[in-house]
Amino acid sequence: MTLPSLADLDQTFGCQAALNYKEILSGQPAIAKKADFTLSQHIMQTEREAVLCQSLHNAAAVPAGKGTFRQPVVVGVVGEAHIEGIAEMWEGNKWRAIIGDTGRGSPCRSDSPKTNPESGLGVRRALMESMLRLSCRNSVLADASISLGPVPDEHAHAYCLTTELYGNTRMLLACLTEPELAKVCSGWNCDMWDVLAPLRAVRPSNDGYGFDEALAYELRTLNFDVPASTVL
Repeated sequence: MTLPSLADLDQTFGCQAALNYKEILSGQPAIAKKADFTLSQHIMQTEREAVLCQSLHNAAAVPAGKGTFRQPVVVGVVGEAHIEGIAEMWEGNKWRAIIGDTGRGSPCRSDSPKTNPESGLGVRRALMESMLRLSCRNSVLADASISLGPVPDEHAHAYCLTTELYGNTRMLLACLTEPELAKVCSGWNCDMWDVLAPLRAVRPSNDGYGFDEALAYELRTLNFDVPASTVL
């Protein structure tokens, strides 16, 4: 079983958040470079493309007259980000080796040294769902939830806090570099880069735990003390 670390899941979340902002700014699809893929991106892209190739191969191998059509007709509809990868794997049947590897699993980097074993499972589940939520349909999240089952009670607190933090717009902004942030956001009587520092610090890719109860409470009460006359 391929098991990405918390830092890897968090880094993948950050990469996808940044890509989404780049797409909004440019008006063009933003696609990550394969050379920079995290392990999670490898699973989401490369392994999925291999499975898509296998599905196309299996469909094309159906004998004439055995399917709906007398002559086999196979049409694959995939996202733009997958086209290059599928074309590359299809050439020379490269996808076969990857399909074989997925059954055996592959090694992954170790978790952050600050990972709490009592909360790690909850944080991992929340990070995975937050990552998927940025690029997948709700039906994919629903399938994952059914397959994994409910979060164990002892990990529910960490799961809920991590989900809350990673569902906050400020966490999305905290995934950007300082130059990228300047293009999409500006502070009012403050420096947004400094404002977002606590969210960057909590991320496992920055050696954080993935959640912080005090930070979650602070974000819940955001703007409660702003006078009504200053709200536009």
